Amino acid sequence: MNKKTVFPQVLCAAGVWLLLAAMPARAQQAPEALTIRRAVMLALQNSHQMALARIQETVAERSAGLAGSVFRPNLYTGSGAAYTNGFPLGAPTVFNLSYVQTVFNPAMRGTLRASQERAEAQRLGIDQTRDAVILRTVASYLELVKVRHS
Repeated sequence: MNKKTVFPQVLCAAGVWLLLAAMPARAQQAPEALTIRRAVMLALQNSHQMALARIQETVAERSAGLAGSVFRPNLYTGSGAAYTNGFPLGAPTVFNLSYVQTVFNPAMRGTLRASQERAEAQRLGIDQTRDAVILRTVASYLELVKVRHS
């Protein structure tokens, strides 16, 4: 064996030895007490309903942003280099830039307001979901305390 193959083997063996030496120390540690505050915190972090509510809120906010983009400046670029059949309607251009911004469109304004209201409803839905998760967690925790006590 040469030095290049011995050194990684010794290093790996030392790592395994250190890992095995540290394992009994972890096993002897007392488990952390589960308080009601910690139970609620863990439930909120790991709840699928909270994750779903957050995703729905993000979708609603982005939908409202998309509906509002009509009323913000929009720039379009392009070039006039394209094949056409027939007589061209304008002079050919190498670079084309156009600017569009809607100022007055009552139907689109109504769509924007509806999207903003849906986003606000989703924000309130997160609060309701959070409250429901907390309520279920606290009820389960208190039931566990009652069972332990009896």
